[in-house]
Amino acid sequence: MNKSELISIVIPVFNEAGALDELIRRCLDTCRERFSRFEIILVDDGSTDGSTDMICNAAGQHPGARARDADPEAPGGGERC
Repeated sequence: MNKSELISIVIPVFNEAGALDELIRRCLDTCRERFSRFEIILVDDGSTDGSTDMICNAAGQHPGARARDADPEAPGGGERC
């Protein structure tokens, strides 16, 4: 694999507030070690436990992390934050 290729990691999220911080940290650490260009796309699937806010915070704090809504009809065309 060419290190300059963009790698996209898509992670569906549903009520995972208790595990998200660790998941995001591990994904970012691994991607930073192995790839020069990457994006981590966290797709919220209707969470009700605060996962949505955590996803938005991660997208705002970490370059390479993006938040999406599983519903393509959601406001913003699925872009969450």
